[in-house]
This record gives sequence, C-alpha cells and structure tokens, in this order.
Amino acid sequence: MKLCGQVNHLAVYDLVKAAPLGTCRGTMTLNALAAQGATSIVIAVTGQNGLTLLTGDWLQIGSGTGGQLVKVMADATANAATITVTIEPPIRPAAGFAGGTAVTWDKPLGHYKLASQAPIWNYDPGSLSVGGFAIDLLEQWT
Repeated sequence: MKLCGQVNHLAVYDLVKAAPLGTCRGTMTLNALAAQGATSIVIAVTGQNGLTLLTGDWLQIGSGTGGQLVKVMADATANAATITVTIEPPIRPAAGFAGGTAVTWDKPLGHYKLASQAPIWNYDPGSLSVGGFAIDLLEQWT
C-alpha cells in the first residue's frame, strides 16, 4: 500500500533467478569506467578464472535508485582478473559508473514505481490467500 500515490519505490529481484545461471561468484566491481551508453562492461573478479556469466543472468551496477539493473546478453568467461560482459539496457547515468563500483550478482535489484494508481487483486475475506494479483510497475532510476 505504501506504493500508492506513486511516491515510494519497490526494490525487487527476479524470484525465479536470484543468482546467475553462470558460475561466477564472489566480490565483483567495475574494472574501469562504464560510460553512458555502453553495452559492454569489464568486471574485476578474483579467483574466477574460467568461470562464467550466461545469457539472461541479471546484474546490479551500483546501489539504490542510482544503480542500474542489467541483463547479460551473451555468455562470458572470466580470465584470471576480469570478465567482459555484454549488457542491456545500455548504461544510463550521464556520468556512467566509476571503476570500483560494486556489481551485485546475488539478488540484484531493480527499482520500480507504480505506473497506475493501485494494485489489483482478488481477496476472499474468509480465506487466507489472495486469488490473483496484478500490479503495473515502471522501472525508476535517478
């Protein structure tokens, strides 16, 4: 209900794919500046040689509403220190993201606001369940 009025954000991750299908794990940061419009990023990884990120994996660059949720668009394999990843959508912030910015692979978040005034659901007061739920969200970044 706190989303009503289209003021607050809903931070949500893909419940079906909370972690990458690829095998890369551990601490990840941008190896260099990811400029506005970039569709390829270089991520610094340690001890991940030969491990992968696969098409469809989600990553979060940065944090909060200033961060960005991106999808891996092509399989990538790490060398000893980095992994180069093709992403969509392109990097949005005018300043891009600086080298060293955190890249989250575990439950990467997207930030959304209600696109319409209220969620729609069917609820039977005599039951403990909701019989259907629809919510119209629009990704929000600043």
